[in-house]
Amino acid sequence: YTAVAFALAILLPACADPDSGPSERAFGTHVGAFEIVVPAAKPTIQSAIDDPACLVVRLTLGTFTEKLTVKRTLTLAGSKFGEFTTVLQAPADATAIITVEGRRVRLKVTNLELRGPGLAGSLRGIDVLKNARVTVRNAVFRAMRPETIGGGEGFVALHVGVPTGIQVGLA
Repeated sequence: YTAVAFALAILLPACADPDSGPSERAFGTHVGAFEIVVPAAKPTIQSAIDDPACLVVRLTLGTFTEKLTVKRTLTLAGSKFGEFTTVLQAPADATAIITVEGRRVRLKVTNLELRGPGLAGSLRGIDVLKNARVTVRNAVFRAMRPETIGGGEGFVALHVGVPTGIQVGLA
């Protein structure tokens, strides 16, 4: 039964809410909303993000070392099992783990640990640019590198560029 449910979750239209149960995901009512499981269906997170048919990128438990660029609306959902979670590890050359940019672009991030590579240079967890919007739920930011902020150093988990009518809130 588990293998069948897993195969259905990959192949059939999915509900856009990544927190819904397996039967809701596999038999969702949101026609055209497809979920891709990484690494089962695509080798990298970025390849799933770049697939225009994908609205939900679901990551299995484990550590993924990638820097991502999101230029369209989607959900990036990690997995959680007890104290274990999906980790998105920044490559050594990254300035941001996730860059989200573009007018009307919406990114929902759930059940992820975003982890920096250390303390050399500066690193942002999520860089939000060009009027994009990001919702972060059930996520942890660890080992972000320091960045100069107003003459001092600080750690930037979420950076919003060019503030025009920005609303920041907790969900």
